[in-house]
Amino acid sequence: MSADIIPRLEKFYNEGLGKRATRTLRNGACMELQIDREAYSFQKVNGKMQISKGVPPKRDVVVQFKKDALERMLTAVDEDELRRRLVDSVRKMEIMFVPFLVPPKKGTEGMSKEEMQLYAVQWLAWNGYIFWARRMRFI
Repeated sequence: MSADIIPRLEKFYNEGLGKRATRTLRNGACMELQIDREAYSFQKVNGKMQISKGVPPKRDVVVQFKKDALERMLTAVDEDELRRRLVDSVRKMEIMFVPFLVPPKKGTEGMSKEEMQLYAVQWLAWNGYIFWARRMRFI
């Protein structure tokens, strides 16, 4: 991956077309971006997205990109074009959204599968990921 990817991603998500997509994420929301299997930490701090190379110590979600799909996303000129490119990339499985299930503090013993699924959805919604994934057309 090119050396300028971190500044390009930060500009896209803090000033460009991606800014609207990340505004629903809460401060402290942390995910891992995998760009052709290369890991980047993606975290919202004080309302801004901060990106660094490497696996984040605590990740809530993994978003896997193929390099070509990321380039198409970063070069979109307006929101409609970005949306079309994202939908196309998701359909081709060039972009994948993988939420991590975080067990409740009380533990998962005695919880049914349905209770675990409900907990996971509530947790993801609380942290803003459901709204973000819908905006990015992952779900």
